[in-house]
Amino acid sequence: MFLERDLPQLGVSVPAATMRRFWTMLAHYHGNRWNGSELGRALGVTARTINRYFDALVDALIVRRLQPWYENLKKRQVKAPKVYLADSGMLHALLGVDSESALMGHPKSGAYWEGFAMQEMVRILGVDWDRCYYWATQRGQNWSCWCSPAAAGSDSNSSAPALRR
Repeated sequence: MFLERDLPQLGVSVPAATMRRFWTMLAHYHGNRWNGSELGRALGVTARTINRYFDALVDALIVRRLQPWYENLKKRQVKAPKVYLADSGMLHALLGVDSESALMGHPKSGAYWEGFAMQEMVRILGVDWDRCYYWATQRGQNWSCWCSPAAAGSDSNSSAPALRR
């Protein structure tokens, strides 16, 4: 019902069957870096079109986009966002997981728990997803989630600590 009724009301004009295929493929990207070109080839559309679909689901709060944090360091850092489905029940349905034992044996089990832990961390800290990042290098060094200090309700626009008297 969401694909047929609610998404079009949000201004998304993608056929429901296409969006369902995209959403199912996106579930397999849960916890991974975003690669719109790869998904576009699989669906037979351009990377630009896939990015538009992705943005629509992010705007509808169905999918979470965890942005990479990078600086101009000497390490080759990852600059692609990571993808997480916001609803774990929907993730299970799209992956065909119908029991705890099926979840524990599923190849996406680790990504599921990573996404669940991040959702809970963001909820408990009361931060906005737009202020959370991950850090990774091309060699595999990784820091799963970091929330900027300004994310937790600070009135400052700076993420640097300030001295106070």
